[in-house]
Amino acid sequence: MLDTGGPARVNPDSPREQQLANIRRIYGPEKEALGVLAIEIELV
Repeated sequence: MLDTGGPARVNPDSPREQQLANIRRIYGPEKEALGVLAIEIELV
């Protein structure tokens, strides 16, 4: 998700390395292996 959308689209206030560390603290390797689902919401 960070590679595809860019870290600024995930959290513009945190560098990529910090975002990755935070995500890995929450989701271990077994969960990371499952992949990611991102949903974008747009106000109309």
